[in-house]
Amino acid sequence: MIDPKKKQQILRYCAGQDRSHLEVRLKLIQLKIYGADLESILSELIQQDFLNEERFARSFVRGKFRMKGWGREKIGHELARHELSDYILRKAWEEIDEEEYKESARDQAHKIAQPLIVSRLPVPQIRKKTYDTLRRRGFEHDIVWDAVQGLELPD
Repeated sequence: MIDPKKKQQILRYCAGQDRSHLEVRLKLIQLKIYGADLESILSELIQQDFLNEERFARSFVRGKFRMKGWGREKIGHELARHELSDYILRKAWEEIDEEEYKESARDQAHKIAQPLIVSRLPVPQIRKKTYDTLRRRGFEHDIVWDAVQGLELPD
């Protein structure tokens, strides 16, 4: 028998934000719910639409890209931790429009470069620091290269 307080706790956990099956499974284990009880709760959460991996993955990609400004590589590394199916991952990537993605890299490159320009760093150093920062944020080499080459830098 499942403790009603623990069940309420897990319902609140899932209602607060979209969660992956793995996150909820780990939370149930943390609450000391195992075996058939754990599977029963997971099944119930899925049936009641508290738990939906496609919705989670789409929300995750959208949020990390639009709110945090992450690139696909960084988002992909974080998504891999949730053990999602290839089908779910393909659906999630649909949330990023290619032109919006490139525009985001260009905008971020401009914001990164501005204080470096003001501090009168040499142009090659501005390009390198901007490139490195965008790569750390998870943007692919080609996208970053184009964004850095498109910067208007002093002669």
